[in-house]
Amino acid sequence: MTKDPLRIGISACIMHADPTRSVFKGKTLLYAEESMLAWVMSAGAIPILLPRAMAPLTGRDLVELVDGLVLQGGVDMSPLHYGEEPLRPEWAGDAARDRYEMELIHLCLQPDKPILGVCRGAPVLNVALGGSPSQALPTPAPAGPAPPPRDHHHHPPPTPPADRRASGPAPRT
Repeated sequence: MTKDPLRIGISACIMHADPTRSVFKGKTLLYAEESMLAWVMSAGAIPILLPRAMAPLTGRDLVELVDGLVLQGGVDMSPLHYGEEPLRPEWAGDAARDRYEMELIHLCLQPDKPILGVCRGAPVLNVALGGSPSQALPTPAPAGPAPPPRDHHHHPPPTPPADRRASGPAPRT
């Protein structure tokens, strides 16, 4: 008998409604980076994009469908969530996405589902668990190379061990 593939929840990146955007004008879009989905599938798992829950469904209903959670990269976390004001206006983050992802984290912790925070996801996980990251990290010297744009995927996600599926959760009944 073949084991069912793992179902990995992917937190959605959010493109908030923008009345000036030429495509999907005024609509909120939830999306995933294709490279993140490809990485999850490369381990034999099925990626499932988790939207923000809306009645009659709850976040718990959505989390029950998955075996683990990956928090995608993206815009910085809002410093307001760890008791600080943004040091610069462009560091205000995305408070709505922060709340959505922290809810997913807490819902996955209760049944002990694994969570991986990639890039932005690491500080979100840190804050959800009571930590407080620093928003004032040193920047490259003026003569150094310019950092890539904040939404540029400039590092590959970690490679899961080949035998990960063999030690996955118990079979579903």
